[in-house]
Amino acid sequence: MTSRWLLEVERVRDVKVTFHVMSLSVLNEGRDLPEKYQELMDFGWQPVRVAMAVERDHGQQALRDHYTAIGTRFHPKDEPSTLATISAALADVGLPASLIDAATTDAADADLRRSHHEGMDPVGFDVGTPVIHVNGMGGAVVASDLNSTLGVMIVPLAPLATLASLVFMLRVCGESLPAFRTTFEAMAAPERRRSHIMIAAIVLVPFLTVYASQGLLKEDTVSFIRDVTLDETVSHFFRAHYDRTLIAEGWTLFAIVAIALVIRKVIAGYGLASKTAGWGLVAGYVEALWMVTLGPP
Repeated sequence: MTSRWLLEVERVRDVKVTFHVMSLSVLNEGRDLPEKYQELMDFGWQPVRVAMAVERDHGQQALRDHYTAIGTRFHPKDEPSTLATISAALADVGLPASLIDAATTDAADADLRRSHHEGMDPVGFDVGTPVIHVNGMGGAVVASDLNSTLGVMIVPLAPLATLASLVFMLRVCGESLPAFRTTFEAMAAPERRRSHIMIAAIVLVPFLTVYASQGLLKEDTVSFIRDVTLDETVSHFFRAHYDRTLIAEGWTLFAIVAIALVIRKVIAGYGLASKTAGWGLVAGYVEALWMVTLGPP
């Protein structure tokens, strides 16, 4: 259902969906499972091995088409979990019948495990599937091609955007809750918006502490470096320069550090973060920039 929904979103919105293979068989490997479920997990290696082979040999679009075909046969058509069903799904989208050979060999299981962990490790194992990853570093990657400093300075906006979305979501939902209804009804629209921004500014620095302690800020940085490296390799290859992830060098770096230090001291010394929403947002951004560029690894 999730894949059907996302493909519909892609059709009507400016969204690009990329399919990425994970495996319930890998996820449940080594667990004490009921006999019937274990049988499903034993079979589960076969379709994902074929899916990996489809993407490896024929690309992302072929994987999408194959996933739709095999999902249609397994679910709406309620066909049995067999190699014959997988073969039929390959034929449905014009893929070579020889791809079925991948189902019964573990030769590429290392790639399958890596693909699985790329999808699951950032969120842990106590979640449902599928897992959706949103690429929030696109703007930073594009900016880094113009100026490496600009690209790095956009990275801290990722946690700020996460917090803003949470605050606005909770406040909007709160307006429909009886316990908060009178509070919101007493505010005019401009006052309500200012209130939203002020709350985000007040909780920004504590939120960053939690965000960083959970390793999410480091993940943002790693994602940026990975995406920039990939973009540079694909776009330029032999002429690739991998200094797009550097915030600055020499006196420029010194100036950025000095300015950040002064801003932090001024905001802390005068308690500006708690006085206005604007200063609160500036304080949060500077802290996030500090953590991204000069914080501990």
